[in-house]
Amino acid sequence: MDMLVRFFSTIPIELLAAIVTLLAGVATNVLTEEMLPKLRRRFRPEAREAPKSYKEQMANLTRSLVKASADVDRILQEMTEVTQQREGAIVRLEQQLDTLSDRERQLQQEIETLEKIPLPAAKYFASIVERTEKRSAWRDYALFGLGVVVSTVIAIVLRLFGV
Repeated sequence: MDMLVRFFSTIPIELLAAIVTLLAGVATNVLTEEMLPKLRRRFRPEAREAPKSYKEQMANLTRSLVKASADVDRILQEMTEVTQQREGAIVRLEQQLDTLSDRERQLQQEIETLEKIPLPAAKYFASIVERTEKRSAWRDYALFGLGVVVSTVIAIVLRLFGV
């Protein structure tokens, strides 16, 4: 350290000032030419991109327009599908409505016909139907019991034969 002090003390102060000035100039040059543009681009995003040519701008705009057109076409296709589904639903509802209207007319005619039948005849008809239904129930029970007996007999016979 003592040696450095002696070395600098032998150099005239003017020469030392010239060297410091030269180094400061070089540092300033490097800072302004290389570092400042990088810093400006970093803090100003719009300055990062170089100006685009007319051809590039038109190409970008055309790509954006094609993409937007494809999106519109896709949306229109979806709207068409939904519309067709709704039309199909409306047609089905109209058909069901026609069917129900026809059924309503038939039932209305049957009601009008039944209203013309005298009450004693309707009671007699109801009693006949009730007896038939009771007979049907007894017949059903008998057939069920007979089926159980027959299946049991068949199972016993098959077991006797070893099957």
